[in-house]
Amino acid sequence: MKMRAGFSLSVPLLIMSIAVPEIGAAKEISPDRAAVFKDLLNCRNKSDPTERLACYDTAATRFETATTQGDVVVVDREQIRSIKRQSFGLTLPSFAIFSGGNRTEEIDTRIELILDHPQTGEDGHLQFVFEDGAVWRQFDDGEIFPRPRKGMSAVITRGAVGGFFLSLEGKPGFKVQRLR
Repeated sequence: MKMRAGFSLSVPLLIMSIAVPEIGAAKEISPDRAAVFKDLLNCRNKSDPTERLACYDTAATRFETATTQGDVVVVDREQIRSIKRQSFGLTLPSFAIFSGGNRTEEIDTRIELILDHPQTGEDGHLQFVFEDGAVWRQFDDGEIFPRPRKGMSAVITRGAVGGFFLSLEGKPGFKVQRLR
């Protein structure tokens, strides 16, 4: 047991000694960023002011060209929230690039919508069409109260195990699944 504990500590220490740069070394930019952006940020490491300015001028020109050609896209926090809102509940490829680090926002766990109209799906379950075009389907057989109608406020929350719950007008929620 003692040998195992020593081994489990030595592996992370070995990895850290390889991965952590020496103190005082130039700070390298995270490899998950676009190369033209890394080049722009790495200009900070130039000690000579003339070299640093030339580096910034060159890198800024390349960055502008990349954004103009669509090779790099710059989005702000509000645009990210909009994308997350539109895709809430859909099964999509990873949106890790929109995470902003490990920051969890309300839009990641909860969304407020206005019901445009309810309808009955082919399987007999109630479907909810919202003003933003999203369509959700009742996933359980529970009774829904109050009776859904146009203009009702709805809150959809992400459950602990990946499911979703819809609450109308602040009443207890029921399981739902996003269709589109």
